[in-house]
Amino acid sequence: PPSAPKKASGGKSGDASRGSRGKPAEALSVSSSSSSAAGPYAGKTAQVLLDEGWASFAAEEERQIFANLQGGASRFAMSIRGAMYIIDLTDPSAGTQTNASTQKSRQIRLADREK
Repeated sequence: PPSAPKKASGGKSGDASRGSRGKPAEALSVSSSSSSAAGPYAGKTAQVLLDEGWASFAAEEERQIFANLQGGASRFAMSIRGAMYIIDLTDPSAGTQTNASTQKSRQIRLADREK
């Protein structure tokens, strides 16, 4: 199921004990921060590639993504619509969002916010 807002309903919670590459989830940071994008991420938006095309994350999810990136974490876990996902922006040009339970992976990107 899509994991971005304003599309279809979200997925079910699953076992997030292992990351998308077999690494223990404890090695990942789990974010609940609510800071907004600033610094190098000012004017950026986080988007996921759905079957219908690119869709922006919900505001709170986007804040969590940028807070992790600003804190130096490029790979981290976060809960989206009740499911645990591994966000990997180690290579920002090839970012992924992977459902920790189903291992379904989608492309994500940081794009310029439309004005």
